[in-house]
Amino acid sequence: MTIIEEGYKKRYKAGETPWDLGRPDINLIQTVTAMDINPCKTLEIGCGTGNNSIWLSKNNFDVIGVDTSEIAIQKAVEKASIDNVKCTFTVMDVDHILLRN
Repeated sequence: MTIIEEGYKKRYKAGETPWDLGRPDINLIQTVTAMDINPCKTLEIGCGTGNNSIWLSKNNFDVIGVDTSEIAIQKAVEKASIDNVKCTFTVMDVDHILLRN
Protein backbone atom coordinates (compact mmCIF):
# COMPACT_ATOMS: atom_id res chain seq x y z
CA MET A 1 0.00 0.00 0.00
CA THR A 2 1.37 3.41 -0.95
CA ILE A 3 1.57 6.37 1.40
CA ILE A 4 -1.30 8.01 -0.48
CA GLU A 5 -3.50 4.91 -0.18
CA GLU A 6 -2.70 4.67 3.51
CA GLY A 7 -3.65 8.32 3.95
CA TYR A 8 -7.03 7.80 2.29
CA LYS A 9 -7.63 4.70 4.38
CA LYS A 10 -6.99 6.64 7.60
CA ARG A 11 -9.22 9.53 6.51
CA TYR A 12 -12.11 7.27 5.51
CA LYS A 13 -11.78 5.38 8.80
CA ALA A 14 -11.85 8.63 10.78
CA GLY A 15 -14.70 10.05 8.69
CA GLU A 16 -12.49 12.95 7.58
CA THR A 17 -13.65 13.11 3.96
CA PRO A 18 -14.56 16.72 3.12
CA TRP A 19 -14.59 15.84 -0.60
CA ASP A 20 -17.50 13.45 -0.06
CA LEU A 21 -20.50 15.76 -0.19
CA GLY A 22 -23.04 12.96 -0.18
CA ARG A 23 -24.39 13.99 -3.57
CA PRO A 24 -23.25 13.82 -7.19
CA ASP A 25 -20.98 16.53 -8.54
CA ILE A 26 -22.96 19.37 -10.14
CA ASN A 27 -20.39 19.54 -12.96
CA LEU A 28 -21.14 15.94 -13.89
CA ILE A 29 -24.88 16.57 -13.91
CA GLN A 30 -24.54 19.74 -15.96
CA THR A 31 -22.21 18.11 -18.48
CA VAL A 32 -24.32 14.99 -18.99
CA THR A 33 -27.54 16.96 -19.35
CA ALA A 34 -26.22 19.94 -21.33
CA MET A 35 -24.29 17.80 -23.80
CA ASP A 36 -27.16 15.31 -24.05
CA ILE A 37 -24.85 12.36 -23.40
CA ASN A 38 -26.68 9.10 -24.00
CA PRO A 39 -26.41 6.33 -21.41
CA CYS A 40 -23.44 4.06 -22.08
CA LYS A 41 -20.83 1.94 -20.32
CA THR A 42 -19.03 4.17 -17.85
CA LEU A 43 -15.91 3.78 -15.71
CA GLU A 44 -15.50 6.11 -12.75
CA ILE A 45 -11.92 6.11 -11.52
CA GLY A 46 -11.69 7.32 -7.93
CA CYS A 47 -15.40 6.84 -7.28
CA GLY A 48 -15.10 7.22 -3.52
CA THR A 49 -18.42 6.40 -1.88
CA GLY A 50 -20.20 6.23 -5.23
CA ASN A 51 -22.21 9.44 -5.42
CA ASN A 52 -21.50 10.05 -9.11
CA SER A 53 -21.71 6.38 -10.08
CA ILE A 54 -25.09 6.05 -8.41
CA TRP A 55 -26.42 9.18 -10.15
CA LEU A 56 -25.21 7.86 -13.50
CA SER A 57 -26.80 4.48 -12.83
CA LYS A 58 -30.11 6.15 -11.93
CA ASN A 59 -29.87 7.77 -15.35
CA ASN A 60 -29.46 4.42 -17.12
CA PHE A 61 -25.66 4.35 -17.44
CA ASP A 62 -23.92 0.98 -16.99
CA VAL A 63 -21.41 1.98 -14.31
CA ILE A 64 -18.27 0.47 -12.85
CA GLY A 65 -16.71 2.50 -10.04
CA VAL A 66 -13.18 1.85 -8.80
CA ASP A 67 -11.30 3.27 -5.84
CA THR A 68 -8.24 2.36 -3.78
CA SER A 69 -10.18 2.62 -0.53
CA GLU A 70 -11.93 -0.52 0.67
CA ILE A 71 -13.95 1.57 3.11
CA ALA A 72 -15.14 3.91 0.34
CA ILE A 73 -16.12 0.98 -1.88
CA GLN A 74 -17.99 -0.66 0.99
CA LYS A 75 -19.93 2.59 1.52
CA ALA A 76 -20.62 2.86 -2.21
CA VAL A 77 -22.06 -0.66 -2.28
CA GLU A 78 -24.26 0.15 0.72
CA LYS A 79 -25.52 3.40 -0.87
CA ALA A 80 -26.30 1.67 -4.17
CA SER A 81 -28.22 -1.02 -2.29
CA ILE A 82 -30.24 1.57 -0.35
CA ASP A 83 -31.01 3.45 -3.58
CA ASN A 84 -31.80 0.14 -5.30
CA VAL A 85 -29.51 0.85 -8.26
CA LYS A 86 -27.18 -1.49 -10.08
CA CYS A 87 -23.55 -0.42 -10.00
CA THR A 88 -20.39 -2.48 -9.89
CA PHE A 89 -17.83 -1.26 -7.38
CA THR A 90 -14.29 -2.62 -7.14
CA VAL A 91 -11.22 -1.88 -5.05
CA MET A 92 -8.44 -1.14 -7.53
CA ASP A 93 -5.34 1.01 -7.75
CA VAL A 94 -5.35 2.21 -11.34
CA ASP A 95 -2.03 4.01 -10.85
CA HIS A 96 -0.26 0.65 -10.98
CA ILE A 97 -2.01 -0.15 -14.25
CA LEU A 98 -1.28 3.24 -15.78
CA LEU A 99 2.34 3.29 -14.68
CA ARG A 100 3.13 -0.15 -16.17
CA ASN A 101 3.04 1.14 -19.75
